[in-house]
Amino acid sequence: MSKIENFNKLTAAETERLAMLSEEAGEVVQAASQMLKDGPYSENLDGALEDNVGDLGREVADLLAVADFMEADISIEAFSNYYAKNESEYENPYSGALKEMSALGNTIVVNGVDLAGMEQLHTLSTRAAKIVQTVGKVLRHGYDSFHPDRPEQSNRQLLTLDLFDFWIAVHYLPDDFFEDVQDDYEDIMARKMRYTHPQKLKLVA
Repeated sequence: MSKIENFNKLTAAETERLAMLSEEAGEVVQAASQMLKDGPYSENLDGALEDNVGDLGREVADLLAVADFMEADISIEAFSNYYAKNESEYENPYSGALKEMSALGNTIVVNGVDLAGMEQLHTLSTRAAKIVQTVGKVLRHGYDSFHPDRPEQSNRQLLTLDLFDFWIAVHYLPDDFFEDVQDDYEDIMARKMRYTHPQKLKLVA
């Protein structure tokens, strides 16, 4: 195989996992945007009620399941264990001021979403979009490549940090932000594996 044919040094399985991750992150961006536009619930063209908050919760769970499945591709252990070891180093990414305003009722509500909820949706969306961007860098240049101005940080480390930033944003969401979020990553991946090609499920569902 020539250098051009293997320019990013990614296997077919690694490439597919990255594509899965990028797709799921894009779905989170789309679902968050839909909720900002139409609110937690909206009526579709057929007159049926759309559960936008439920859709967002499912997309978030799917993204985290794929990230967990990619544990061997990135440079830290499972996110829950990593957080437990480093909890004191991380802070809530959502501003206290907006949450206080929301609790007091002194807030703007658009389509059933208050200012604190808008901030949370924007944070989820921007952090998911950053994952899409970094996946593009890995697909173009490989995991071990790096920005010339930041040689100490590889694309593998950058993607790891982006995934963890997203996980932190989800971790600090209010308990009632999602009504019903599936968190059984094994079941999620078992469903997704029906549509993959060079993958092997690490946990048998």
